[in-house]
Amino acid sequence: MRIGYVSLFYPPVGGGAEIYLERLIRAMDLGENHLWTMRSESEAAQDRRYANCEIRFFGACPEVDYETLEGWFDRNHAAIITDVLGWAQRTCCDVILVNSPITYFRQTRQLIQALRERCTVGCIVHDVPAEPFEWMLQSYRQTGSWEQSLDAHRADLARFAKGRHVGSRTSPFRLGTDFTIYNSRWVRNFYDPYEEKPGLVLHPIIQRSDEHPEIGLTPVDLTIVNPLPMKGAVMFLALANFHCRDRTIRVLGGGYNSAVSKMRPFLGGIQSGLVQGEVPENIEMHGVLRNMTEVYRNTKVLLHPTRVEGFGMTPAEALLEGCLVITTELPGVRESVADAAVHMPYAADPADWAEAIDAMLDGAVDLEKAARTRAAYLQRRQRDELVGLETFLEETVGSRV
Repeated sequence: MRIGYVSLFYPPVGGGAEIYLERLIRAMDLGENHLWTMRSESEAAQDRRYANCEIRFFGACPEVDYETLEGWFDRNHAAIITDVLGWAQRTCCDVILVNSPITYFRQTRQLIQALRERCTVGCIVHDVPAEPFEWMLQSYRQTGSWEQSLDAHRADLARFAKGRHVGSRTSPFRLGTDFTIYNSRWVRNFYDPYEEKPGLVLHPIIQRSDEHPEIGLTPVDLTIVNPLPMKGAVMFLALANFHCRDRTIRVLGGGYNSAVSKMRPFLGGIQSGLVQGEVPENIEMHGVLRNMTEVYRNTKVLLHPTRVEGFGMTPAEALLEGCLVITTELPGVRESVADAAVHMPYAADPADWAEAIDAMLDGAVDLEKAARTRAAYLQRRQRDELVGLETFLEETVGSRV
């Protein structure tokens, strides 16, 4: 079988969706792999880790972030669609997977419909849409149960997925794909709550990244990755400024490395070194670091105060290295780390988080056995899910022929 993938950047430039696809391609052994992408590094074509994949690069990676990606895609969609269709014809792929965030763009339906004239087409969806999540959150605040909130809004979610909303563009009802791959059951609930369309859940592949060079990190108490507003920037700055001043903290960029620079506009009222541009001595800031294994091994507690999450790849990876994790109580994150982490209630305030962090750093929380058990389970689950994906693709392509 010839499998094609359409994704924005290779190598990944910090987005979880790109890392998800990179690991999926490396794990696939079903036949020929072909990738259409943008070049994010000049040496990308010589990357031997992609020995099992032929790559078509469409120019150089533009300087974009989450806020400007769709505008760039719209301006260039005619040339992009033409190039993708030419690539698809040359490679003669049996199935093509279109990866997020391309699935969210206004012009993507046009691309998918043109590709479906040539072969079976699926998409990969990673994120929770904002508006339906707000509905769910309101119910959760009343009941304290995400399960009850889902039951109360299942019909609303189905109407949203079939409606003409910006946030529903990536749903199988709007895109018109033959099938959809979701990175968690939680995400699937938002786009196809009654499972009316062909699809399956393939959780992110969790693995070490120690093939990248180490940079000589020193141990710290806390690490936070990609602290965008929706990933907990407000909580982090409250902790850093008022509750954890005596703790050593490492901040890593992510999501196209825009997180650190985006914090200040949302927190102008907090008078601190961070807002004024002077980083306190107990805090160190980095861009995207490739060797996350080194990061986790030099971290006592991974701080993950996310507000919206489809899965939670960094907490799961941290478990592999014995790093403690404190995170927000969300169903997607539960699918990631289960009971091997400290889950804080969604409405918990910074003082509650600080108290839990102190207990973890003082040795009052023992999750070592739970972390080992969960890490082993994640490895087994992803092996089984990859076998399931290969079977699914063979059956889906076979049914079209």
